[in-house]
Amino acid sequence: MAQKILLISCSTHKEGNSYLALKEAEKGVKEKGLETDWLDLNEYFFPDGTHKEYLADLIAKVQSSDGIIFGTPVYFGAWTSLAQDFYEYLKDNKVSLFKKVIGFVVVGAKRNGGQETTITFAGWDLMGL
Repeated sequence: MAQKILLISCSTHKEGNSYLALKEAEKGVKEKGLETDWLDLNEYFFPDGTHKEYLADLIAKVQSSDGIIFGTPVYFGAWTSLAQDFYEYLKDNKVSLFKKVIGFVVVGAKRNGGQETTITFAGWDLMGL
């Protein structure tokens, strides 16, 4: 059975630049013979921080994956509120990311636009899971 990578779109824009970059990452993952699955956080979380009731499939997708790639734009050196809400949801529900490979596709407005800072802080958050 091929390993599965979960691609998580964290952008508030349905098909923005980070989504397009994540699609390119998917091509590379598939070239390596791995399976992919998608998760668009827009479908689960509302802008006010609340979420829809049917989040059990979210946890199932995370737990059934061997790795996760987060695709997010940079907002003042941080990932989006959707990504933060998702992280908080995983933390509150004690979802473990132990033994999962985590990666990031981070899109900034310009070179040195906070991409490294976003990856660093998001990575530190996720290492706690």
